[in-house]
Amino acid sequence: MTSIDAESRAGLLEIQAILKAESLRQVAKRLLRRIDSPELTQKQVEVFRNPPFDEFCDELHRWAAEPVDYVHLLEDFERYERSHANSDALTIARAYNVIRWSTHSEVEALANLINTHYRNSNVRVALSSELLNRLLPDPFIAVRGNEDRRNRTMIGVQLGLEL
Repeated sequence: MTSIDAESRAGLLEIQAILKAESLRQVAKRLLRRIDSPELTQKQVEVFRNPPFDEFCDELHRWAAEPVDYVHLLEDFERYERSHANSDALTIARAYNVIRWSTHSEVEALANLINTHYRNSNVRVALSSELLNRLLPDPFIAVRGNEDRRNRTMIGVQLGLEL
């Protein structure tokens, strides 16, 4: 059996602490993604905004937070703006996933800007009921019955849409 010197033991304990912190960070992020899910009902969202879950979510944000290399982040944005390559867009998406859980309001605001300007839809379409009604077929009358005109039925059909 070999003995481990104090320096090696301290190094192993430090690695173990780093791995434990990373595991906690990943669990916290997974929980926060579920809590922020767009599939939650309004009632479910309200539960997480009130005690004791609001404090729990704050603690999860602290666990999920990671240090950010802002110089590297800026370089990533410059590279993406030059190339518009999918690989560079993925780098921006990963950066967003790092800073979105920050406990600092300035970093959270940066995450919101990244989400709005780089991750959101590139095209938004607003449809009015007037436009949709113009796309519907014109009204028509259907005549049903036998050919001698005695038992004929006329049915009028007019489609309309309200938003």
